[in-house]
Amino acid sequence: MLKIYCFLTLILIGFSHTGCAENIISEDRSNAEKLFFNEKTIAALKLSTKDIYVASQNNDSTGVSDNIYWIAECLLQLKQYTQLEKVIAVGKEYTLRNNPEIYFKILLTDSKFLIEKGSYTKSIQQLNTLLPPNKQQACEIFLVLADAYFRNGNLKESRNAYNFVLTDTTSAYQKAEAYNGIGSCCYLETKMDSAEKYYHLSFGIYKNKYGDNSSRTAHVLYNLGLLAEERGDYYKAEKIFDHVLLVYQNKLYPYHPRIAEAYGALGSLYMLEDKLEKAILYLNKEKNILEKIHGKEHPDIIFSYLNCGTTYYYLKDLVNSEDQLRFALKLTAQFYKTDHHLYSTCAIELCKVLIAKKQFAEAGKLLQHTITVEKNNGNERLADAYYQLAENYLQQKDTSNAIPNYLLANKLYISIFGSNNISSVDALTGLSHVYLLEKNFQKAFEYANLATDQTMINGHILHPYDHWECQLQAIQCRKELYRNNSISPKNIKENIELIKKTINEANTIKQTYYSTGDQMHYSEKIAALNESGIYFLTHFYKSRDTYFINNLLFFAENNKANLLRNKITKYATDEILPKEQQVVSSGIIGKLNYFTLLNENREEMPFNINDSILFYQNTYEKFSKSIEQEYPKIYSLKYGRQPVTVKEIQNNIASNHTLLEYCSDNENYYCLAISQNKICYKVCGNKREIDSLVIVYRNGIIYKDFNKNSTHKIYNMLLPSTTEKNLIISPDGAIHAVAFDALTTNVLHDYLVFHHTTQYIFSASTYFRHPEPIDNKSILGIFPSFLNSNFSNLNSKKEQGVLRTFMNYEGLCSSYAVKNRFISKCCNAGVIHVASHLIIDTLYPLQSSLVFQPQKNNFLLSINEIRQLDIHAQLITLAACQSNYGKMQDGEGIENFAWAFQYAGVHNILSTEWNASDKSTSSILSDFYKNLKAGKNKQEALQMAKINYLHNTDAIGEQPFYWANYSLYGDDSLIDITPGFLSRFWWIPILILFLCYLALLTYKRIYRDPYEIV
Repeated sequence: MLKIYCFLTLILIGFSHTGCAENIISEDRSNAEKLFFNEKTIAALKLSTKDIYVASQNNDSTGVSDNIYWIAECLLQLKQYTQLEKVIAVGKEYTLRNNPEIYFKILLTDSKFLIEKGSYTKSIQQLNTLLPPNKQQACEIFLVLADAYFRNGNLKESRNAYNFVLTDTTSAYQKAEAYNGIGSCCYLETKMDSAEKYYHLSFGIYKNKYGDNSSRTAHVLYNLGLLAEERGDYYKAEKIFDHVLLVYQNKLYPYHPRIAEAYGALGSLYMLEDKLEKAILYLNKEKNILEKIHGKEHPDIIFSYLNCGTTYYYLKDLVNSEDQLRFALKLTAQFYKTDHHLYSTCAIELCKVLIAKKQFAEAGKLLQHTITVEKNNGNERLADAYYQLAENYLQQKDTSNAIPNYLLANKLYISIFGSNNISSVDALTGLSHVYLLEKNFQKAFEYANLATDQTMINGHILHPYDHWECQLQAIQCRKELYRNNSISPKNIKENIELIKKTINEANTIKQTYYSTGDQMHYSEKIAALNESGIYFLTHFYKSRDTYFINNLLFFAENNKANLLRNKITKYATDEILPKEQQVVSSGIIGKLNYFTLLNENREEMPFNINDSILFYQNTYEKFSKSIEQEYPKIYSLKYGRQPVTVKEIQNNIASNHTLLEYCSDNENYYCLAISQNKICYKVCGNKREIDSLVIVYRNGIIYKDFNKNSTHKIYNMLLPSTTEKNLIISPDGAIHAVAFDALTTNVLHDYLVFHHTTQYIFSASTYFRHPEPIDNKSILGIFPSFLNSNFSNLNSKKEQGVLRTFMNYEGLCSSYAVKNRFISKCCNAGVIHVASHLIIDTLYPLQSSLVFQPQKNNFLLSINEIRQLDIHAQLITLAACQSNYGKMQDGEGIENFAWAFQYAGVHNILSTEWNASDKSTSSILSDFYKNLKAGKNKQEALQMAKINYLHNTDAIGEQPFYWANYSLYGDDSLIDITPGFLSRFWWIPILILFLCYLALLTYKRIYRDPYEIV
């Protein structure tokens, strides 16, 4: 019976792995055990399958028992759980009768299997009943037992079991396992120095025994990668995880937990590095592998759902975040009960999402449960629960309940981490926000100062990432004190300079930012600082002098296009600063992050961490000063942070251009109009009123109910009395939604487009300080066909006809207009024209996508993907509806398709504001290209195309909906697609050659030899 069952089962197993690449090593060269330990698992399984058949034929019970055990071990390693369960069932029955020693080993494998299934308690109970035949096998029991305790969260018992192994074993392999296990216990106890010591002991043994490319060595290396990540050395961690993933992929079965583990580690790392799209890709890979192995309901998959949910939260994708975190919470309740610490962790993360979605009642209930469970523990989870509960009340403006919870959170943070801890900063800042709501501005100011004090020690900034944000909170409190006449606004210049000093501090720290969402978080906070600066200037500084104008421009500019400016700076600095200096800078920043994280994790070290932080802060400052002396241009670009000035703008702006720089203090809009010889300051008016007018104006265009009277009111509010012909518009807030071309300029209601050209910019810095364009006149056209798809087909024949008149044009139509081909071609194109559809994602705008030729998958290019491209085109035209749709980001503007393409390196972008008809679009775009070809500049080319359309349309077509749709974004570089002399006059050389030929024939006839025979 056994013989037939084993034979059929193992033949089935053999067939299921025939696609694998490993070859069976012949029986005379190796055996299953050696193959298994050399990680040739499938070869070991096939050999054991063959051997068990031979042994059963020869009635060799020892051989059968031994091979059943190795088959079980191979199946466990390959995660073939269905077959493993059958083999263990048969193996227990057979070995109990025929081979007690192998029976013990089968039970040990079964215990490992129970752990894999998440039955930790059952595994522990079974292991405690086993009677080992010898000391080495006793150590094997304790290794498995330690793993079960570890996974069940009982670190003390796990550590005791590992220590037993170290005391009793003579096996180097078992010692390495125990060292690695103790290191992991230390890691979870945040004893990082001890963890590193034990990991290195384990790594040394494995490396010596198995080499670098063993999965066992890789597993310990993986743990060292986690340690590097925890300490802020992300470069080192990423290198380690990449190597570990490669080893696992080469050594292990494709659906193996270790491969999932490596994907998860890389995903978490990318999340910390603010590469959120990449993070979610890797975290989902981890989750998919674990689901393939275990199914959806298994304890090992909880962290995967938890990490995915947290990443979606940072991506502002609250729907997916909630789904993932709810499932993590459900699994935790199922496998660990609701009083487990993991349940509290999942609950706190879910509550962040619920608070963001204003589901305050459910969030409050979950947090109260967490507080009840953790109340006797007095740990960080309890403090975090109090803090989130306070945030929940604050969002509801329930200050009376928010205050005691912030105070409890702060008290706990101090008791856990000491009086000078980073966690208290958030609680104290929260209290400051509460008292601002209660209009107790003096108390709010006091708590803001207490939070600031938490970030310092002996007058030195200890927590640089939080210090400037606390300063911001104090500035906002001071603003309210001034506004409500609680204190007199004397020496207002000092306050303005304090805001600028805080901005400079923030800019310095930004060079070393490393954690999740920091760039966006930075932009939001910087926006608040700049709005405060604008408010102080416009409300408390009475003179409208040079100081006022320069600083208003400073705050307006500093509030725009932070990421774009950094990208442009990086282009410039990377070209000048030598690689070795860039490495030095990265090294200092890495050490600063390392010691800052050690301090925030309260790690015990044999030296003063605070001293190390201050040392590397000073080192970084000295380094930047040395750059100032050796590379002054680099310093001014990157470290000196020289803002664009009025003088610089006036020196660089063309004679017939006016820059309209809009800004807001969150109460009013203001405009600085700067031309070569004139500066004009204008108070545009109340922000709420203008925002409302803009909404009405925009809806009037889109719904073809355009009111010229209300439009003229916006014109009067936004435009200064005199401007030059060509307008460069740097909008702010809702002004981004104003189609300036369609504003009416006078009582006759002439459109602005008849009098002015317009170009929109993300900031004056990105307009004037851009990388030099590459001289490339090649033109790429992308024209997908939507005939057999869910999308409506587009009529772009007119555009294609104009583009074909250019000699250097390449068109990709229908099946050639695919995403991958666009990505490969766009990097080398000078001008790109895309006639397609967009898919707008209203929940997560950065996932809005450009549609290429529809196919089964991979035909969408999102805003997030676009900004990661490297394109240096002069111009890209997006003949797609609503390409200016995106995410409004404080301190950045609208992160839309135009923004993404400029971030990718494109100098000029022609994009759409709303859906418009194919007919008007095709007419305007074809004229635009004709005008460019005729040598007109980009603004004139677009203006002339729109005016020509208006002159040739009817009363319905004259509606702004049909022609004001296109907006030009970019910098001050020219678009040059006019062909060279030889391209335009290609016929001249041919004509000259032909004339030369005629002249030669004529010469020969005249001077023919008289003796020539005719």
